[in-house]
Amino acid sequence: MKKINVIIYPAISLIAGLFFGYIIRKYIAEAKIQSAEEEAKKIKNEAQREAESTKKEKILEAKEEVHKM
Repeated sequence: MKKINVIIYPAISLIAGLFFGYIIRKYIAEAKIQSAEEEAKKIKNEAQREAESTKKEKILEAKEEVHKM
């Protein structure tokens, strides 16, 4: 009976360890993906604001140049 326990308990521990390791790895990966997506959105929004600001500046400069002429 003890020989079976020597085989069964480590096998059960291995399976449980693999299962919990997989779950934890998946959770960490999903958190990293979500963080990266949020960072990408921030970068995109900042770039859009900068582009809009630059566009307005260039339009204003062009109007001033036309006014000077």
